[in-house]
Amino acid sequence: MKTDPRALLVEKLRALPRDERLQRFVDHLKRGPCAQRRAGRDGSVRAIVFYGSLLSDATRTPTSFHDFYVIVDSLADYHSRARDRWVGQVLPPSIYYRQFADDLRCKYCVLTAAQFEREMSPRAADIHNVGRFSKRVAVLWTQDEATYDLIVDGCLAAARTLRPHALALLPAEFTLDDFIRTLLRLSYLGEQRVAEDTKVDSLFAAERDHYRLFYGAILAEAGLLPTGGTYRQTEPTPADRRRTERFLARSRRRGKMRWPKYIVTVDNWLEIALAKVERHHGVKVELTEREKRWPLIFGWPKYFALKRRGVVK
Repeated sequence: MKTDPRALLVEKLRALPRDERLQRFVDHLKRGPCAQRRAGRDGSVRAIVFYGSLLSDATRTPTSFHDFYVIVDSLADYHSRARDRWVGQVLPPSIYYRQFADDLRCKYCVLTAAQFEREMSPRAADIHNVGRFSKRVAVLWTQDEATYDLIVDGCLAAARTLRPHALALLPAEFTLDDFIRTLLRLSYLGEQRVAEDTKVDSLFAAERDHYRLFYGAILAEAGLLPTGGTYRQTEPTPADRRRTERFLARSRRRGKMRWPKYIVTVDNWLEIALAKVERHHGVKVELTEREKRWPLIFGWPKYFALKRRGVVK
């Protein structure tokens, strides 16, 4: 019997970990950075989506902090600074790191509802957003039920969008777990980031039952059904593989193009990145004052040194 993948998401996206801080984050993020509100509007926020390592005990670490997506109607209504309204239109999402007065800290990504729908579809220019929503997320708050449906449909679209890319990297014969791990790995193949060698294994282990049900249904939609636990597809063509490699290469280029955005939107972005390097690899990077002030000009020798050591992939 075939399983409806959307029905699985409708139930799963409401499942939240026990965390008394979550409602306080909602209160902060709904208000947003905009000081002046229009009557009857709450910062233009449509939805707040929780993702990342704190969703599961299997992926959380002592130094993890909360990660959210904030989906808004309008960048103009949500942001008080003109620079945020402008950069939000380029290479979405815009990423912010905030420490609130009640000792809460988080990273959050801002997308408009229109950007969200585009970024989940085959029109997505890179892996950044679609890769995150193809993984387990939880809907923390929505303005209404129609917005909840928007997020559900977006997550479903993300899985369908990445399905052909994962299949292009697999042989003619594969298992369901092979497919899931390949799809989860796409984000890491398409982004320049601090290498975390066990991250895909941890992500899979944290939600193994959900991924098997959901992605088994996603394969069934494409007419792929297992025989004795093994799936068979027509051998991907060189053109199929080239299409996926081009998508991932474009994603890596666009990821690097986002670095100047981080300087604008993320306070202390360089310190946060270097702390992640030290946390995951035990490598402490010392920068000169000039390198700290102009990292995208003078920081390249340190970057390439980390890349040679396999710290950055």
